Amino acid sequence: MPAQRTPLVTLLAVNILSLTGNALTWIALPWFVYEITGSATRTGLVGAVTGLATVVAAFAGAPIVDRIGHKRTSIIADLLSGLSVVSIPLLHQTIGIEFWQLLGLAFLGAFLDAPGATARDALLPDAIAAARTTPERANSAYQAVSYGSEVLGPLLAGALIVWVGASNVLLFDAATFALSALGVALFVPANRATKDVSTARRTYVVDIATGLRFVSSRPLLRALAGANFLTNFIGAPLFTVVLLIVVEAEYDSASVLGLLIASGGVGLVVGSLLYGAFGHRLPRRGTFLVSFAAFGLQLWLVALTPPAALLAITFFLRGAVTAPYNPLTMTLFQERTPADLRGRVFGTLTALSLAGMPLGFLAGGALVEQFGSTATLLVMAGAYAVATAWLLVTPALRGMDR
Repeated sequence: MPAQRTPLVTLLAVNILSLTGNALTWIALPWFVYEITGSATRTGLVGAVTGLATVVAAFAGAPIVDRIGHKRTSIIADLLSGLSVVSIPLLHQTIGIEFWQLLGLAFLGAFLDAPGATARDALLPDAIAAARTTPERANSAYQAVSYGSEVLGPLLAGALIVWVGASNVLLFDAATFALSALGVALFVPANRATKDVSTARRTYVVDIATGLRFVSSRPLLRALAGANFLTNFIGAPLFTVVLLIVVEAEYDSASVLGLLIASGGVGLVVGSLLYGAFGHRLPRRGTFLVSFAAFGLQLWLVALTPPAALLAITFFLRGAVTAPYNPLTMTLFQERTPADLRGRVFGTLTALSLAGMPLGFLAGGALVEQFGSTATLLVMAGAYAVATAWLLVTPALRGMDR
C-alpha cells in the first residue's frame, strides 16, 4: 500500500496555523490587559485563568475526545474557540468589556482549545503510520512547524500591536481557528480506533479514571508529566508576565518582546530539524536532561538585562538546545499508549503537565509586583536548577533508553 502523506501534511499545516494564532493571543492578550489595567497582578491573573481552563479542559474533555471522535472534536473545538476569541475585541470596540467578562472569555477560549489540541495529537500516530515514516522524524517535523509559530506569531504580534492595537490582533487568531477547522474537515480522515462500542456502557467518571490510572501505573509517564509540570510552573510566567515587564521597563517596545520570542522560535525550529535527522542516534535520557536544563540557564542572563541583540542570541541558542524535549516526550507517549486510549491518556498527561501554569502565572505576577522582575527571575532560575537536580536522580528516566 503506497504512503499517504496528505493527513500528516495537513496536521502539520493546521498545527502551525493554529499555534501561530495562539502566539498572537499569547502576546496580544496580556499586553491588552496591561494596557487597560496597568497591573502586573491582573495580567498574571488572566494567564492563571487561561492556564486553569486548559488543565480543567484536558481532564474533563479527554473522555469526550475518545467518545465523539478525534476529528470531530478538533473541528468543533476550533470553531468554538475562534468564536470566544473574536468576542473580546468585538465587545471592547462596541459596548465595552469589563475585566470579569474578559476573564470569562479568556477562560472559555482556553477551555475549548485544549480538547482540540488533544484531538489533533491523537490523530497524529495514524497519520504517521499512513505516511510510512518514523515517529522521531514525524514528531520532530510536527514540533518544528509548531515552533515556527514562535517565529511568525510573535513577530506578527509585535508589529500588529503597534499598527492596529492589541485588541485587534485577536481577530487574526479567530481567523486561524476557522482555517484550522476547515483543513481537518477536508483532509484528515477519522480515526477508526475512536469508534468504541463499549463507550455506551462506561460512565464519564470511569473514562477520566482510566486515563489517570494508566498514567499513575507507569513510572516513566509519571516522571515525564512531573517534569512538564515543573517546566510550566517555573517557566510559564516568563513570557506572559515577567518578560513583558522587563521589556517595557528596559527596552520600551513590544517589537523587542516579539524579537526575543521569535529568536527562541527560530532556535527551536533549527533544533527540531537537527533532532529529526540525528535524534535516533542520541541517548534519550541524556538528550532529555540537557534539553530540560537549558531553559533554566537562560533565566540567569535575562535577569542581567543585557542588550537586546545579545538576549536574542541567547534565546536562539536556548531554543536550539531545548528543541528535542517535546518530540522526544511525544514519541515516548505514543509508544506507550494504546490507540483506543489516546484521548484519555493524552488528555490526562496534558492536564497533569499544565497544572502548574495557573500557579505559575499567579506566583509570577505577585512576585513581580512585590519584589520586581530581577528578583523574580533569580527565584525562577534557582527553582529550575533544583528541578534539574531532581530529574538527574529520578530512576524512572532510565526507562527511556530501551
